[in-house]
Amino acid sequence: MKLCWLQHISIPVKMILFMRLLRIIRSIVFNLHLLMFINGFLIAFFVFFRMQADHENRIFLSIAKKIYADAGGSLNEDTLLRKAVGTTHYLLTRRSEIFNGPTTGFEDEVIHPLSEDMMTADEAC
Repeated sequence: MKLCWLQHISIPVKMILFMRLLRIIRSIVFNLHLLMFINGFLIAFFVFFRMQADHENRIFLSIAKKIYADAGGSLNEDTLLRKAVGTTHYLLTRRSEIFNGPTTGFEDEVIHPLSEDMMTADEAC
């Protein structure tokens, strides 16, 4: 029968080992450099995702402005929907000729934004 190595150590020695372990964990968790790195990492992620969202909003806003300009005086909901589908189809068919190969990268595999689908016509119905 195999015995755990902690069974052979006395209780005061176990307390000393436990206190040392807590001190090591506390020095790692409350390390100022680690906390600054984590804060910087979170701020960089926030800025990146905010920029990505703004970029996508500008893309879709320009597409919407183009559709409204092409619609002219008829702002019927069915007409706008038909123009939106037609514009999306036009964009995707033109760009799928360029981006027909598989795309790889961090943004494609992990984040996979909607603007990437609009640019490459990947996963489009």
